[in-house]
Amino acid sequence: MVTLALYRKVFARALALTLANWPVLATLFVYALIMAVGVVVAAPFGILGGFALGLVWAACLGSFLYVVEMMVRTSRVTLEDFRRSFRAYLGDVLGVLFIFWVVSMVVGPALVAMPNGIALLLALELVAFVFFNAVPELIYLGHYSSLDLLRESYVFIGENWIEWFPATVAAAALV
Repeated sequence: MVTLALYRKVFARALALTLANWPVLATLFVYALIMAVGVVVAAPFGILGGFALGLVWAACLGSFLYVVEMMVRTSRVTLEDFRRSFRAYLGDVLGVLFIFWVVSMVVGPALVAMPNGIALLLALELVAFVFFNAVPELIYLGHYSSLDLLRESYVFIGENWIEWFPATVAAAALV
């Protein structure tokens, strides 16, 4: 019952913040446009373009986190918040993405080469999704190193799994 009351309170607050900040939905189109232009500009530059595109992607993800943080902390988002958002968490997001990239470069090819490797890789990605899906909130709630973000997410999920589980299942269903 306590968990249901918590969810009811959280969803009510989320709905109120969403309705009060409905123009923020336009940021999704801005991010999509930035990425589309980034792909076109980066494509001729091969691997360097890929790294540049990763930087752009990290800036967009960090921007989204900052905008969400402003909604949660101040109940409103301004155009100035949006302008400032691209730098706010760039380093944190880049650090986490770099760790995932390195792991995928090492583990991915090894798993795919094994019998049922694709299934094992998908299972590993599901485990990572479950245990590390608190990382975005941890980025804007505190300042941790990239590895500490992953560790803190794992600890948080371990301690709060019953409260976090329904949201994780809903997110997994959307993905």
